Amino acid sequence: MLNFYIPDWLYERLPLLYAAAGLCAMLFLQGGFAKFSGLVLCATAALVWSQRRQYRAREQKRLQFQRRQRRRHTNNTQWV
Repeated sequence: MLNFYIPDWLYERLPLLYAAAGLCAMLFLQGGFAKFSGLVLCATAALVWSQRRQYRAREQKRLQFQRRQRRRHTNNTQWV
C-alpha cells in the first residue's frame, strides 16, 4: 500500500482542480475524447466533493453523539 502525505491545502482544493481541469479540457481542446475527459473530470470533482461532505456530516453527528453520551455518563455518576 502506498503511504504518502498530501498537504491539507492541496487536499482541500483537489475537487476544484479537477473541475477546473475538466472545464479547460471541454472549452479549449478539440475532439470528442477531450470533451468526454473534461466531463469525467467535472463529474469526479462533484463526486469527491459530495463524498467528503457526506463523510464530514456523519462524522459531526458521531462526535455530537459521543459528547452527549459522555455528558450523560458524567451527570449520572454518583459518588459514595
